[in-house]
Amino acid sequence: MNEIKTINFIKEDGPITIEIISGYATLGSYNIAYNLNDNIVPVGNGKLADNIPDIFILPVSIDNLSDCNVLIVGNYMSAPSHDQISVDYVFLQKGIKLIGDNPVEIREQGSVLRTNHMINFNKI
Repeated sequence: MNEIKTINFIKEDGPITIEIISGYATLGSYNIAYNLNDNIVPVGNGKLADNIPDIFILPVSIDNLSDCNVLIVGNYMSAPSHDQISVDYVFLQKGIKLIGDNPVEIREQGSVLRTNHMINFNKI
């Protein structure tokens, strides 16, 4: 699954956070990076094995966010005796979900899935 998404942000509201939530006993791992001026910089990575959300602050100046892309690469699998994969990547500002293609939702029936997402940002 390869997807391009756009998320709107408010320049005056400060930094963006990314919250990763898994469901349906989804297992796996992900890597998050951003691309700014052709420089790819890691943001964080994690494993999905619990129901506790992972949270990252996107370390990009709000002034540069429109020129930035966030890249998310994930490898997922359903837990034993399950056949559902569910992961949400939610983008927030001041704790409020941003509008646009947000959250980046992964909903699949199956046992294994690899995804690539590119998220663009639009100032409103």
